[in-house]
Amino acid sequence: MVSPQTPRWLQGAYGAWMVVATTLWFSLVSFGFSQPGVRRAFLRRGHWFDRTMGVVLIALALRLALSRS
Repeated sequence: MVSPQTPRWLQGAYGAWMVVATTLWFSLVSFGFSQPGVRRAFLRRGHWFDRTMGVVLIALALRLALSRS
């Protein structure tokens, strides 16, 4: 974890790493989903992905709402 005692140069390095990693990840994802075959497949079956993610997020929300702290 980054604490207030972490040197500024190291905090900056962590920030730079997150910028690079995030940029690379989203570039890869956008490149992948822009391919015609992948795009067609996702448009055909994307509703199942949406439904599955909806169920997962609702389950996580219920677990969080019903948990005791």
